[in-house]
Amino acid sequence: SNFWTGSLGTNRKALLIYGPRGCGKSLLAQFFATNCKAYFLQLDNPDLLEIQDFVITLFKFMPAFQPLVIYIKKIENFAQKMPFLTFFLDRVQEAKYSGTKYFVILSSDYHRRFIPQNILASISYRMLQMPFTKNKGDFVKFVCKKLKVNLVLSNEEYNTLNLNSQGLAWSNVQFYQAIYNIWSQKLRNSNPGDDISLSYNELLGELNGMPPEWPPEIIRTFLEK
Repeated sequence: SNFWTGSLGTNRKALLIYGPRGCGKSLLAQFFATNCKAYFLQLDNPDLLEIQDFVITLFKFMPAFQPLVIYIKKIENFAQKMPFLTFFLDRVQEAKYSGTKYFVILSSDYHRRFIPQNILASISYRMLQMPFTKNKGDFVKFVCKKLKVNLVLSNEEYNTLNLNSQGLAWSNVQFYQAIYNIWSQKLRNSNPGDDISLSYNELLGELNGMPPEWPPEIIRTFLEK
């Protein structure tokens, strides 16, 4: 509940989000920062934490940017740098105890069973699994509702958004991007107050310009773990 209500206070060091590439982990982290009216700092290069001057400079300037969401992307890439990552997170936690408003989000493309154990053993965290459902219909409806787009989708078309029936392997982020592209283009070409609609054919037409990120058999394997 703290996550969705925008509270940056937590006794744990981090929130760990896991799910296959393209399911929206980075998008969710950015949404969280925006929702909290927070600054957003992304770290995705493990080697940076090994550079002492970089870490010192980072902690020197971080207090000027509060509240701050620190997003550490692809935590599995930090497996060989755990002493440096642990030191960094400990410093962040100490700063939080002194009243600074920091919140750490970690992400992993792995299922939690396959995240290197030295990472999980070194970090106090809460865990959130990203949905990567076989049926994209509910996800499309959710995005259209948030963007206030009238979705024109028959029951048959809704069912064809199922990975098993059509072999569609576009990620959640690609679906979101396709809907957003159509919505923004129509918004520019419409008058204020006009309704904006989205059809199934328009959605597939936009998606066809994007190479699917995940073959269906890989997604099914992930879902079965």
